[in-house]
Amino acid sequence: MGFWDELKQSVKEGMENGKRLGEIELKIERSGSTACLTPEERAFYTEHEKRTPEQYLAQYQEKQARIAEKERIRALKQQETQFHIGGLYFRRGGNGLYYFGDSFVENAACWRLVSFIWGGPHYETITKTTGTTRPKGKLRGAMLGGAIAGFSGAFVGAVNGMERHTDLKTTVQQVEKDTVAYLVFESVRTGERVQKKIWCNTKVAGQVGKLIG
Repeated sequence: MGFWDELKQSVKEGMENGKRLGEIELKIERSGSTACLTPEERAFYTEHEKRTPEQYLAQYQEKQARIAEKERIRALKQQETQFHIGGLYFRRGGNGLYYFGDSFVENAACWRLVSFIWGGPHYETITKTTGTTRPKGKLRGAMLGGAIAGFSGAFVGAVNGMERHTDLKTTVQQVEKDTVAYLVFESVRTGERVQKKIWCNTKVAGQVGKLIG
């Protein structure tokens, strides 16, 4: 048998062995045990994989446990609602309880939102005056400009000689300012209450009202 024939045979055997090893591993995975293997399958697997079927099963189950844990955490994260209200970051879980911060932490302290403290809206008066300057009265100096420099001179003389008037307009506007307010949370575990400061206005108060109501 020549070199290429030997190489071809070696590749063929490798593929066949790989296929059979895959079938044995699938058999172990579906059974969840190595008791399903025949003595010949056990010997074949150990010889070619340099590990026992029990070692493969332990590694497979560990990997599946990690995948399941990641899926569980992902599901918990998906149940949470993120809030950023008045400069405060917090979250509400699928259980209706609140957690501080914007990152999921398992078994973190959980709180109930029990109260909202705010003195109401505060407005500031802003007065703004603007002016518009416009020509007023008749053009003067046009004839003199025309006599000196023709039509162009007449225009320049007229512009230089016209009277101007400024119209003033004053507007008064009420602008709401952000003021300090507090969200009051109560610990589910200890009953302790904490106040979290936020910057509040009518819009923010409406957002908080939806959480409490």
